[in-house]
Amino acid sequence: MKRLLPGVVCVVLSLLFAAHLVWGQSGGGLLEMRTSRTFEITLRVVVDRQGGALVMLDREGGDALIAASSAAAVDRALAQSIGGSLRPLGGWTGRQMSRSWSVTRRSNDWLRRKGLWAQGAINPDPLRPLMRVAHIPYLIVEVSPRNAPRFTSSDRYPQRMRSGNVYYRQTYFEFPQPGPELARLWKVHPRKQPSLTVRMGYTPADLIGVAAPLMLVLLLPVVVTLWMRVRALRVIAAGEVDSATVLFGFNRFLQQMIVVVWLLWLPLDYGLGLRSVLEFFWDGALRFLPLPFLAYYLPALTSVACTLLAQPVFQRVWDKQLGGENIVKDSLIALAMILPLVFYSVAASYLLESPVIAAAWATVGYAASRGVGLLGKRTVLRVTGGELFDKAQRLSSASGLPPASVIVLPGAAGSFANAFATKGNRVLLTKYLLDSLSKREVDAIMAHQMTHQKYKHPMILGATYLASAGLSIGAAFWAALHHVPAAWLGVIQSATLLLSLFGQTMIGRAFERVADAGALALTGDPVACMTGLGKITRLNRMPMEWGKWDKYWLTHPSTAQRFREIAKRGGLTEDQVKAAMEAAGTETADDRYTIAVRPAAAAPAV
Repeated sequence: MKRLLPGVVCVVLSLLFAAHLVWGQSGGGLLEMRTSRTFEITLRVVVDRQGGALVMLDREGGDALIAASSAAAVDRALAQSIGGSLRPLGGWTGRQMSRSWSVTRRSNDWLRRKGLWAQGAINPDPLRPLMRVAHIPYLIVEVSPRNAPRFTSSDRYPQRMRSGNVYYRQTYFEFPQPGPELARLWKVHPRKQPSLTVRMGYTPADLIGVAAPLMLVLLLPVVVTLWMRVRALRVIAAGEVDSATVLFGFNRFLQQMIVVVWLLWLPLDYGLGLRSVLEFFWDGALRFLPLPFLAYYLPALTSVACTLLAQPVFQRVWDKQLGGENIVKDSLIALAMILPLVFYSVAASYLLESPVIAAAWATVGYAASRGVGLLGKRTVLRVTGGELFDKAQRLSSASGLPPASVIVLPGAAGSFANAFATKGNRVLLTKYLLDSLSKREVDAIMAHQMTHQKYKHPMILGATYLASAGLSIGAAFWAALHHVPAAWLGVIQSATLLLSLFGQTMIGRAFERVADAGALALTGDPVACMTGLGKITRLNRMPMEWGKWDKYWLTHPSTAQRFREIAKRGGLTEDQVKAAMEAAGTETADDRYTIAVRPAAAAPAV
């Protein structure tokens, strides 16, 4: 036992000396094995459709890195790791993400685009010195291809997380750093860790699969419109069918086809990922343009093209009433009216992230709306006295409205027999209507429009349009919050559009019935109410009766249906109704209004 005692003492002393070398407080240990409470750090990179990315470090690991070094050093290491520039993520999105992540940065040049593909890599080596200082042995890199096109990552298999998002995950282990004594004895070099390579883009088959159905939806209506135009012109020239019937059928078909284009476009646009393709390939100085919203202009261009191709049919039936330049101008105005909505939508998308950019886009939208208003202004004539003016004031007073302004649309703007009610208790009458209807009939038409004003029908219809837009935007937000697939989002948008159209036509028909009843109550002249409507129908080459299904999709009841309802309210006999219908088909005698007018300021298009 005595012989073993010196050996035991030497072993204990050797262990104590080794412990001093390894865990020496002067940093003289052979191997620094100290670790902090944080054993891992998560680097998450979320890729978007444009090749940019959100770069984030988790709260615990990121705070440990910053505490052990500095925020600037962490930013430099992250920029070197992804091989691109970084900028802080501000706005509402940055504030929300900073609650869960210690470092949140944005990179717009991480992926390098070449042809149909873009490629980038995440190199863990620049982060390793900071990890050693913070004594963090594990680095977990997660790459999420959220909203990105075809995506691959270093032959890794995707992992679906509990949130439903898909990540490509790579784990790195940082070996302990050799101490100075061991480093002097052996040349120890850290083992280089493999990079996580990311590649995303499209194959030619992907682009064909996106473009072919969309081009079919956009171009087929143009071809069908050309075919229908040839048929309509041939039937009109042969005189086989009344031209009014041909025109109504052609116009109804054109409007329904445009609606179908939009109903098909929305689910295809979302489901096939047209916006992703546009955003992926749209680069350079014009990248700030709102391409996702400009995608709506493609079906709008198809609608305008179909309207322009239909011009010969309208001119053949209406002769010189409708000039070709008016169709072109009205089509361009309809196309330009989408611009303010586009810019306001972009402003709404930036509202939470950057209020300054949102305000800039809202200003552009307001300027665009003013420009559209100037483009649609027409020269009008204001009635300032005379028999027509006095009658309008009496009808306005009987309706309980303030004094009415009577506006006449001359020339090409008044080439149709029509009347409108607008804000400010204004009644607009076309010159063609005044030249073709008798005084009693014009009185009935003005009473009809003033009833619209009395019950605020124009304002309610405008509110329904805003409600339809709000319903569509609300459906989009709901779908985004519940992670609804893009294809189903398009279906929801189409269903919303269909329901909005159906609801607006129902409301429009109800308002017309109310206005007919109000005109009858104001004038007490059911015959004039009927003959006025009948002459407007005849002058505008419209049929007296709608088809079986047309009554559900048109904003006005048919003239024949309105005749029956007015006759029932006015207590007319069948003979009186027949006499009124015959009078509607004849020219008006000399009992017309002569108007005293003066040029008025240009008014918005109506």
